[in-house]
Amino acid sequence: MRILLLSLMCLVAYGCTTGPTSSYRQVRTELSFPSPDLQVSVSVGEDMLTSGYFMEWDGIELLDPVKVSMVGGYKFDPGEYRKIGSNQSGSFYQPTRGERSGRVSTIPVSNMFPMDDLFRYIFIKNDGQFCAVAGANQYFCKRDANYIEKKVGDVGLNSYQRSLIYSGRTGNTLRLTYHEVSNGGTDSSFVNYAEYDLSMSSEISYMGAVIEVIAANNDYIEFIVIKQFDR
Repeated sequence: MRILLLSLMCLVAYGCTTGPTSSYRQVRTELSFPSPDLQVSVSVGEDMLTSGYFMEWDGIELLDPVKVSMVGGYKFDPGEYRKIGSNQSGSFYQPTRGERSGRVSTIPVSNMFPMDDLFRYIFIKNDGQFCAVAGANQYFCKRDANYIEKKVGDVGLNSYQRSLIYSGRTGNTLRLTYHEVSNGGTDSSFVNYAEYDLSMSSEISYMGAVIEVIAANNDYIEFIVIKQFDR
């Protein structure tokens, strides 16, 4: 019965065609803030230094909810979707991971035939049609989806970031917090704490980074970056 219904869906949907024939490679984007020799002021709890990298994809941002259905179907919430490949007819997308990601929910055919396990990806045709691709490449399409093309990030895939955070001052003691995270925290996270005596020197260093402190109290710090973290 399930096989027969899948075949019927292929007929009543907007066609059955092939999936991606070429994969899409993301772009690695380096992260480094602030620039050396720039005087900066941050408040307690804010990043003083940040470096690392994250991956960016071509993608789309869906601006309004979209429903595509014939016999069953799918609902797409507003948010970001990253490109995963293409063929001669258009490009394929899936939700990113993180706070800005779009989400996909199902419109089941019946209680006996849920579609949760059938969704594969979004397909944007060259003529602008927005399609859900399910099962054995069944396409459910519509023409009036409201989306924009943009670069999207995915914090859960191949990312690395380290930050030096201002934690306040007591007397001449300056307190900093070092935070290091990989793949959005899914792989590893490391935190360390450091204190510096400003009566000894206004220049402090950590993990290769060198900072000259201009002014600091328990609310904010002003400083100049002499050198960023070692790579």
